[in-house]
Amino acid sequence: MTGLVSLFCIGFAICYPVIFSESLTIFPNLRGTASSFNMSIRALLVFIFTGLSSLIYNKEPISISIVIFLGVFLSFIFSFQFIFKNRISLK
Repeated sequence: MTGLVSLFCIGFAICYPVIFSESLTIFPNLRGTASSFNMSIRALLVFIFTGLSSLIYNKEPISISIVIFLGVFLSFIFSFQFIFKNRISLK
């Protein structure tokens, strides 16, 4: 289980610097505010998923796997929606 969670975290570690630097370019005059907002959303998501993990944890790996799957699934949905929305606006 530790290996799988490590693999999951490596994926975030690879893409996070790119996402963070791009989030600062959205509002060039408000870099401090954008950075603060980005970090607060990240902390809120960590809080929610950690709380969810602790609520459903029953000493079985499947309970943690469900939370990880939920996080990946929501990321996929939001990414797909973002890409689809930007594709329509480019036409």
